[in-house]
Amino acid sequence: MISISKRKATSAKIRRIFAVYGPEAEAYFHNHPYCETCGESRLACLGIHHVHGKSISQFEVLCSNCHALMHAGADGHLTYDELLSRQEKAIKDLQTRRERHERALELLESGLTSLEVSRIVGLHPGSVRKIKSTFKKVIKE
Repeated sequence: MISISKRKATSAKIRRIFAVYGPEAEAYFHNHPYCETCGESRLACLGIHHVHGKSISQFEVLCSNCHALMHAGADGHLTYDELLSRQEKAIKDLQTRRERHERALELLESGLTSLEVSRIVGLHPGSVRKIKSTFKKVIKE
Protein backbone atom coordinates (compact mmCIF):
# COMPACT_ATOMS: atom_id res chain seq x y z
CA MET A 1 0.00 0.00 0.00
CA ILE A 2 1.34 3.43 -0.97
CA SER A 3 1.58 6.02 1.81
CA ILE A 4 -0.10 9.42 1.41
CA SER A 5 3.23 11.24 1.12
CA LYS A 6 4.39 8.87 -1.66
CA ARG A 7 1.08 9.32 -3.46
CA LYS A 8 1.48 13.11 -3.27
CA ALA A 9 5.04 12.88 -4.62
CA THR A 10 3.88 10.58 -7.41
CA SER A 11 0.97 12.81 -8.38
CA ALA A 12 3.20 15.92 -8.26
CA LYS A 13 5.72 14.27 -10.61
CA ILE A 14 2.94 13.14 -12.96
CA ARG A 15 1.45 16.67 -12.95
CA ARG A 16 4.87 18.13 -13.87
CA ILE A 17 5.29 15.63 -16.70
CA PHE A 18 1.80 16.43 -17.97
CA ALA A 19 2.42 20.19 -17.75
CA VAL A 20 5.74 20.05 -19.61
CA TYR A 21 5.24 17.25 -22.14
CA GLY A 22 1.49 16.69 -22.34
CA PRO A 23 -0.86 13.69 -21.99
CA GLU A 24 1.20 11.38 -24.26
CA ALA A 25 4.20 11.63 -21.94
CA GLU A 26 2.04 11.15 -18.86
CA ALA A 27 0.55 7.97 -20.31
CA TYR A 28 3.98 6.76 -21.38
CA PHE A 29 5.37 7.33 -17.88
CA HIS A 30 2.47 5.37 -16.35
CA ASN A 31 3.16 2.43 -18.68
CA HIS A 32 6.97 2.51 -18.18
CA PRO A 33 7.64 3.19 -14.46
CA TYR A 34 11.35 2.32 -14.71
CA CYS A 35 14.52 3.57 -16.41
CA GLU A 36 14.58 2.07 -19.88
CA THR A 37 18.39 1.95 -19.82
CA CYS A 38 19.33 0.57 -16.40
CA GLY A 39 16.03 -0.56 -14.87
CA GLU A 40 15.98 1.92 -11.96
CA SER A 41 12.45 2.07 -10.56
CA ARG A 42 12.61 4.58 -7.68
CA LEU A 43 10.23 7.34 -8.65
CA ALA A 44 12.41 10.13 -7.28
CA CYS A 45 15.14 9.16 -9.78
CA LEU A 46 12.93 8.94 -12.88
CA GLY A 47 11.98 11.47 -15.48
CA ILE A 48 10.83 11.78 -19.07
CA HIS A 49 13.35 12.23 -21.87
CA HIS A 50 12.15 13.55 -25.21
CA VAL A 51 13.99 11.61 -27.92
CA HIS A 52 15.79 14.27 -29.97
CA GLY A 53 15.23 14.26 -33.69
CA LYS A 54 11.95 12.40 -33.33
CA SER A 55 8.38 13.62 -33.27
CA ILE A 56 7.15 15.34 -30.12
CA SER A 57 5.45 12.14 -28.93
CA GLN A 58 8.64 10.03 -28.80
CA PHE A 59 9.67 9.61 -25.15
CA GLU A 60 11.84 7.48 -22.91
CA VAL A 61 11.74 7.11 -19.15
CA LEU A 62 15.27 7.55 -17.81
CA CYS A 63 16.81 7.86 -14.37
CA SER A 64 18.86 10.97 -13.58
CA ASN A 65 22.22 9.28 -14.22
CA CYS A 66 21.23 7.73 -17.55
CA HIS A 67 19.63 11.02 -18.64
CA ALA A 68 22.84 12.92 -17.84
CA LEU A 69 24.93 10.35 -19.72
CA MET A 70 22.54 10.52 -22.68
CA HIS A 71 23.13 14.26 -22.97
CA ALA A 72 26.88 13.98 -22.31
CA GLY A 73 27.34 12.43 -25.75
CA ALA A 74 30.37 10.44 -26.80
CA ASP A 75 32.51 11.61 -23.87
CA GLY A 76 29.90 10.71 -21.27
CA HIS A 77 31.47 7.34 -20.45
CA LEU A 78 34.91 8.82 -19.74
CA THR A 79 36.33 9.45 -16.30
CA TYR A 80 37.68 12.92 -15.54
CA ASP A 81 41.30 11.75 -16.00
CA GLU A 82 40.51 10.11 -19.35
CA LEU A 83 38.77 13.24 -20.60
CA LEU A 84 41.66 15.44 -19.42
CA SER A 85 44.16 13.13 -21.15
CA ARG A 86 42.15 13.29 -24.37
CA GLN A 87 42.06 17.10 -24.22
CA GLU A 88 45.81 17.29 -23.56
CA LYS A 89 46.46 15.05 -26.58
CA ALA A 90 44.23 17.27 -28.75
CA ILE A 91 46.16 20.37 -27.63
CA LYS A 92 49.48 18.66 -28.39
CA ASP A 93 48.21 17.62 -31.83
CA LEU A 94 47.15 21.22 -32.57
CA GLN A 95 50.55 22.51 -31.49
CA THR A 96 52.29 20.00 -33.78
CA ARG A 97 50.01 21.00 -36.65
CA ARG A 98 50.72 24.67 -36.03
CA GLU A 99 54.47 24.01 -36.05
CA ARG A 100 54.21 22.14 -39.37
CA HIS A 101 52.19 24.98 -40.90
CA GLU A 102 54.66 27.58 -39.65
CA ARG A 103 57.55 25.53 -41.10
CA ALA A 104 55.68 25.26 -44.43
CA LEU A 105 55.18 29.03 -44.44
CA GLU A 106 58.91 29.60 -43.81
CA LEU A 107 59.83 27.28 -46.68
CA LEU A 108 57.34 28.96 -49.02
CA GLU A 109 58.79 32.34 -48.10
CA SER A 110 62.27 31.00 -48.96
CA GLY A 111 61.09 30.35 -52.52
CA LEU A 112 60.38 26.61 -52.56
CA THR A 113 57.39 25.36 -54.56
CA SER A 114 54.27 23.99 -52.90
CA LEU A 115 55.15 20.45 -53.97
CA GLU A 116 58.67 20.71 -52.53
CA VAL A 117 57.31 22.10 -49.26
CA SER A 118 54.68 19.36 -49.01
CA ARG A 119 57.40 16.68 -49.34
CA ILE A 120 59.65 18.30 -46.73
CA VAL A 121 56.99 19.09 -44.13
CA GLY A 122 54.78 16.06 -44.76
CA LEU A 123 51.62 17.98 -45.55
CA HIS A 124 49.26 17.29 -48.42
CA PRO A 125 50.02 19.55 -51.41
CA GLY A 126 46.49 20.96 -51.18
CA SER A 127 47.14 22.01 -47.57
CA VAL A 128 50.35 23.75 -48.62
CA ARG A 129 48.52 25.57 -51.43
CA LYS A 130 45.89 26.67 -48.92
CA ILE A 131 48.61 28.01 -46.60
CA LYS A 132 50.18 29.80 -49.57
CA SER A 133 46.90 31.39 -50.66
CA THR A 134 46.02 32.42 -47.11
CA PHE A 135 49.37 34.11 -46.56
CA LYS A 136 50.07 35.31 -50.12
CA LYS A 137 50.69 38.88 -48.89
CA VAL A 138 53.49 37.60 -46.66
CA ILE A 139 55.02 35.38 -49.34
CA LYS A 140 56.83 37.35 -52.02
CA GLU A 141 56.16 35.77 -55.38
